[in-house]
Amino acid sequence: MSGRPTSSPSSAPAASSQWTTTRLYPQPNSSLLLATTGGNDIQFLGPTAAINNTAANATTTLAATGGAGADIIGQDDGMPDVTADRLNLFTTGGRIGGTVLGTDFEFNVNRLDGATGGGSAIMTDTDNGLASACSTLAPVT
Repeated sequence: MSGRPTSSPSSAPAASSQWTTTRLYPQPNSSLLLATTGGNDIQFLGPTAAINNTAANATTTLAATGGAGADIIGQDDGMPDVTADRLNLFTTGGRIGGTVLGTDFEFNVNRLDGATGGGSAIMTDTDNGLASACSTLAPVT
């Protein structure tokens, strides 16, 4: 699938920078960076929205940047928003997972790293297999 979304940008206003996609599968054995600027969010919308990057040692990085309101928001549906070997999450002050019921960030990874820049992190490991000794997630001070 060449690492491209399975559909085009949604009809949402340009400022939201939302993609409506069913699944994203990067090239085998490759790392993936998805980022926003200008304070825009990364949101997983719809029941099948997900990123799958499970190649050994491949890193998936999500970065919501450009302001304290740039969040990484999932959906609480019991399915991982990201399935990966290694996952890095980064915001410049925003949250990982939302404050509204049903917007926590769900993942299935072997290693989790990240920083919120001061925002909260509400996340769920859907497989309960995260090796906590290898994982860090802390606000930047």
